[in-house]
Amino acid sequence: MHLSHRYKLYLPPWAQLRRYAHQMNKSDFLKLFERVQRSHDAVYRKANSGFVQTLNHSDGSSTHLEMTGIKAPELLEDELLNLFIWIWSMKDYLKTLCETLGIAGSRIEQIANVERSLSIAADIANRAKHGVLRESRSGDFAKLQNVRISIPQSALASIAFHKPTVRIAVNIPDDAGLFAEIGFDSGLAPVDAFQTASHAFAAWQVHAFPLAGV
Repeated sequence: MHLSHRYKLYLPPWAQLRRYAHQMNKSDFLKLFERVQRSHDAVYRKANSGFVQTLNHSDGSSTHLEMTGIKAPELLEDELLNLFIWIWSMKDYLKTLCETLGIAGSRIEQIANVERSLSIAADIANRAKHGVLRESRSGDFAKLQNVRISIPQSALASIAFHKPTVRIAVNIPDDAGLFAEIGFDSGLAPVDAFQTASHAFAAWQVHAFPLAGV
């Protein structure tokens, strides 16, 4: 079973990040680091109270789906967008920390330009902010797509049919598979969203953290 949905707009508290970045110190950055870690953990947390979804079929009929025990694909997408937003927000914080040490903030910009995963994260975060991406840091106009959850039979406790309603109870949510791609308006082949987020976070840790003294 694959549960999917259309891409929907997610609006982050972006203005607050930029407004307070210049006042930030190392302690504030460590709080941001912990926030990114919590966002990462939330992405992979599958158990949830459940959700309701209407599935429309090509013949005009529809099915009312009631799921319990697992999170909705919409929630997974929100969590992924949130993770990319927080990862990309680290750039301004790292630049500020560098400047307090007498290191040019442009060094952080150079890292963001060289590391492919970070430029993709920038596209996804900025698309979430504006709804439409007019300029692409990656050059390929990256976007989050095909977010879905695959639920194998081993994860199910019960399935009940009461036309047009289907009730599915999940009792082993960890058996479910999480899937999401990053597509490109330029036509490049999609890449895995989870790996890209992990690589972007690691790029900051390996290349930028030592410069910023964290």
